[in-house]
Order: sequence, then structure tokens, then C-alpha cells
Amino acid sequence: MQQTILLVDDNATFRASIRQVLISSGFELLEAAEGNEMMAKLDNLLPKKPNLILMDYILPGLDGFQLTRQLKADDMYKSVPIVIVTGRATRQVIENALALGVSDLIAKPINPDTMLTKIQRALAQDRRTKLVSHSFSVIMLMFSFVVGEDRAIDESNDYERVMELIQGALRTDDMVVNVSQQAVVIILPATQRDGAEVVLRRLDDRLNSRYKKGEQLSWFYTCHSFP
Repeated sequence: MQQTILLVDDNATFRASIRQVLISSGFELLEAAEGNEMMAKLDNLLPKKPNLILMDYILPGLDGFQLTRQLKADDMYKSVPIVIVTGRATRQVIENALALGVSDLIAKPINPDTMLTKIQRALAQDRRTKLVSHSFSVIMLMFSFVVGEDRAIDESNDYERVMELIQGALRTDDMVVNVSQQAVVIILPATQRDGAEVVLRRLDDRLNSRYKKGEQLSWFYTCHSFP
């Protein structure tokens, strides 16, 4: 599928030179000369979004950093990668850009090969980020209390204690669904297998801190990660 780049620069000659490079490299190109025109192009493109915004630092009205801050605060556009073009690639400018969430900077005068490399790198990083953000893991944890001559249980209190231990092992965004008095499903958003294994170790540590496995409480789990 052809990828779309929105080029924002007030210099028509510069846009023409960049247009030739990007179109010959297979990109679809939209152009704007300043911030208001950029927002109009973005709104007209909805519900689609550009794959990347290539924007000059110095623009009429709001500059590239101010526009970046505006886009990153907008839920509709905050995930769109932004590459800033600047003739002032000082250390301070670079640090400020990265702090705003800019994917990369390109120094003027532009080398076409360098520009294409940085654009492709930003697009690849965006694809990796989207892949990770859509991944998740699910843990099915089953447990049962061991009852013996010297082991009586208060089912309600013991169950609440186990649930407190489970909750204490989880992260802020993790979710617990009670299936029964002896089973829970734990959903770990944006978590691949290695992250899920960290949570599993924490669950074991928390449960072992209160119960002797197999003597007071038995538990086991299954874990699946998607994709």
C-alpha cells in the first residue's frame, strides 16, 4: 500500500525539490505552506491519516515545534511520526525536538539519500510501535486451598487474601477478571511473552510469600501472548 507523507514548508522551491524525490521513491505526497493549511489538509484526509509528517522548523505563524506540540496533544494525530527539517541543527534544537516526541531531524541542505533513510527509519519504528501496542498477554491462574487435619480455611477471608496477593503483583494497567472462587483471568495489555514472564515470576513470589505451595495452597497457570 502506498504511504502518504504530508510535507509542510513555506518555500515552494524547496517543496518542489522534495516532491520530486518522494514521489519518485513511491510515496503519495500532500503539501502545506504553514500550520493552518496543514491542519486543513489533515482534516480533509480523515478518517485516514498521513503515515508521516515532514515539517520545516521555521514556518509562518506557529513554528514546527509549536505545531508538533499541538499534534502530540491531539488524540487523532499524536501517533503520526514527525520528522523536522532545520537549518539550525544545534544541540539545543535537537534536544528540544526529541523531548517533544519528534522521530528524527534532517539538517539543511538536505541530502536526498539521508532524508529517505531517516523517513524509512521513522516509518519502520512506527510499525514496530503499533505492533507492540496491539500485543497483549492473557494469564489463566487457577488455585485451590489445601485442607488437612491441621489446616482449616476461612474460604471468604482466604480468597480475599489470595486476590490481594495477585493484585499486588500486577501493574497499573493490568486487569483481573474473576472467573470463579478458584480461577482468575489476568489481561496484560501491550505485553509480549517476556513481559508476561516477569509478571508470572512476581505472582509466584507474592503467593509464596504467604503460602507454602502444595501444603497450604496449590496453584498453576497458563499464559498466551498475542500476536
